[in-house]
Amino acid sequence: GGAPGQATNTGTGRATIGVGDTLRLSLPLAGRRDRLVSWTSSAPSVASVSAHGVVVGLRLGTASIVGATR
Repeated sequence: GGAPGQATNTGTGRATIGVGDTLRLSLPLAGRRDRLVSWTSSAPSVASVSAHGVVVGLRLGTASIVGATR
């Protein structure tokens, strides 16, 4: 896991970020740059995610961030 103030990506689709930290996510699109990715957070009060895949840690807790192509 990560300590407060540290963002880590374990490479397994899991990451730990501290309150106030940010982490940019991306999805491999197999060379298809015309596809849009829609990002959602299961707990937006814990971790928000922007339309560009930037996650912000807001408070302690657990959230799942899902990216889906459309």
